[in-house]
Amino acid sequence: GGNRPTELIGSTAIPDSVMIRRDIETLASEKIEGRRTGTPGNDSAAAFLAGRYAALRLLPAPDLAANCGAGCSAAYVRRFTATEPVRGGPPNQMPTQNLVGVIAGTDPALRNEYVVIGAHFDHLGRSTVGALDPNNGSEIRNGADDNASGSAAVLALARRFVKSPAKR
Repeated sequence: GGNRPTELIGSTAIPDSVMIRRDIETLASEKIEGRRTGTPGNDSAAAFLAGRYAALRLLPAPDLAANCGAGCSAAYVRRFTATEPVRGGPPNQMPTQNLVGVIAGTDPALRNEYVVIGAHFDHLGRSTVGALDPNNGSEIRNGADDNASGSAAVLALARRFVKSPAKR
């Protein structure tokens, strides 16, 4: 009850707090093994987020929309190669992606100005580089707090702005 924000999934209204928890649980699940950049788990996380962008009916960035038909979640994906330094060796080149979704502003004079809200969705995966527990070897580091929670917060903000768009 009350004025709690909700999202419709099918014909059911789901409170923001439940959606945030579900998003974190999905992104931090064992199935996607910590979302390390350049891994299938990271690709799965990107696909999940692109699907959520599509469900929220976010607009793809204009330069990406031309490459994809209507309703195509791939239009949110901006691919690039990340470079990871390696001590004493050549850097690792890791194909990965960012996601971009747009909510049009309501003011015609300001709608071409943007407020950017973002979070990284990758994490350590099974890597010990930067891990607080390097002695645990290739154990999955799920990253609920780094940064599945930040990505879930971005989705929660997107839900809010879809319902009540800003001037920009």
